[in-house]
Amino acid sequence: MVDAKLIVVCTLTDDPLLPAGRGGQGGSHPVMLNICRHLIRIGYRLVVLTRRQSLEDEEFIQLGTKCELYRLKIGPIAKIPYQTVSHYTDEAFQNINAILSRYKNLPMTFLSYNWFSGELTRRSRVKYKGRHIHIVLALGVERLKEKEGKNKVSDDWLVFELNTFSDADTVFCGSRYERDLIIKNYKELDSQKIVVLNFGIDVEIFSKRPKSSQDYIRRQAQEFQEGSSEFIASDSGSS
Repeated sequence: MVDAKLIVVCTLTDDPLLPAGRGGQGGSHPVMLNICRHLIRIGYRLVVLTRRQSLEDEEFIQLGTKCELYRLKIGPIAKIPYQTVSHYTDEAFQNINAILSRYKNLPMTFLSYNWFSGELTRRSRVKYKGRHIHIVLALGVERLKEKEGKNKVSDDWLVFELNTFSDADTVFCGSRYERDLIIKNYKELDSQKIVVLNFGIDVEIFSKRPKSSQDYIRRQAQEFQEGSSEFIASDSGSS
């Protein structure tokens, strides 16, 4: 995958050690956790850069011998909406630069997740050379077309998105449909570097959408009979 044995994982909006749902996020946290686990498992050393969102979150965590996680002070120690996170770009860059200076003698590869992290990685590569691999979380140019898009997608998002796609050596997206959207909206990009990376599914947790309402009722009834933890939790919380 990469030449350098040190991978700098820039995931400022999605802390891989936080549980899914924390900070208003869905499945982004475990996605990054699983990616980091895999990279460590196949022999890479990681420096994970994320953002401190709570006073309860430790600023630095040493995870074994191959992973250091830094939670950077970027803006207030609280959840920051996507619309305003770019207001802290300069502060984030200064903090990232301070961390990377500790590893300046090591060859690096950068892995970024989300447009904000992608832009910070682009700026960091001016000083710290290395390949840039980007994973798309959400496509701002398409989100803008949705009804609530103008309230969620900032001008910076769109600028940083194009900057990231242009800078990255490889752009991973979750489906062929998303790849087609990127190529359609950003015709100036080299389509060869946009690669589909389907996210794995744990079939013990997720199942296909029911084909009919009857099938949905059947599955739910079966889970209830088997003592589904979901049913037990909802029942115990009732008054």
